[in-house]
Formats: sequence, C-alpha cells, structure tokens
Amino acid sequence: MVLEERPAGVSLRALLEERGLLPYVQTGLMAVLVNGRAVSPTELAFYVVSPKDKIAVVPVARGG
Repeated sequence: MVLEERPAGVSLRALLEERGLLPYVQTGLMAVLVNGRAVSPTELAFYVVSPKDKIAVVPVARGG
C-alpha cells in the first residue's frame, strides 16, 4: 500500500494512526518504508513527513 503525499509537519505515527495501520506496524505484521528505508516501530514518532517523502506500508511475510 502506498500512502499519498501529506503536507509538511505530519508525524509518521499520526499518519499511520489516521489510516488504521499503526497497530499492524507496532505488532510487526507490516513494515514501513520512507524513501526506500525501513523505519523501526519505535522511531515512528520521530519521523516528520514532508511532501517530498514517499511512504510505503507493506505486509511482512511470515514463513510456515
């Protein structure tokens, strides 16, 4: 899933919470990429999204 660009000053955590994805990211079921780099769930509140950032939230594959 790719999220649309947001105005500057929006924290990544707030954006994920707004979309209902935060619980999945916090439990490790989904991973967050900002500009192609993985962001740890513990770092979500420290990232501020700018209009130039590309954010992707992808499911984490679990083997079985």
